[in-house]
Amino acid sequence: MGEAALLSDLVQRMGKKWSAIQTKLNRSADSCRDKYREMSDDFIKGRWREQETELLKRYIREQLNAEPTADMKELGKQVEEQGIQIPWSTISKRMGKRSRLSCFKKWQKMTGVLSPSDDYAGKSSKDGGEGPALKRAKLEQPEEASAPADYDVYNAKMAAETVEAVELPDTDALVPTVREI
Repeated sequence: MGEAALLSDLVQRMGKKWSAIQTKLNRSADSCRDKYREMSDDFIKGRWREQETELLKRYIREQLNAEPTADMKELGKQVEEQGIQIPWSTISKRMGKRSRLSCFKKWQKMTGVLSPSDDYAGKSSKDGGEGPALKRAKLEQPEEASAPADYDVYNAKMAAETVEAVELPDTDALVPTVREI
């Protein structure tokens, strides 16, 4: 049974108890929920219509108490610089048929804000560990108590730092030559 089929089966048997399902799939609760929603017919997938995009912009501006004509790229910079958290679950509910992940991804495209994983491909941060990607990851708010929202980003960050910190010895210097034996 594939992972997607197993996820569907677990949701049918256990309900949408993402923190319980995460242990069965060895994935985060957020990842399980978002994958289930991606597979579900309850949400619109694919290309955003212009009306939906304008509605999303309106809800984001309202959430940020911004002017109705505020530029999305400028709002993106403001959110990132000030560490503002946008409640994507709330915005998703107001949108109706768009998941929180879909709303967040559309925000990323409108503002040029990168995905948290885009920043952690072995790159280090100048500001002592909490770089822009980790700050952006905190924008995602879980709907229910589960693993922290920045759990996967934290693990990716730790892995990148571990790789950077490990220095392997010169193996040629450790192997004795024939003359030394």
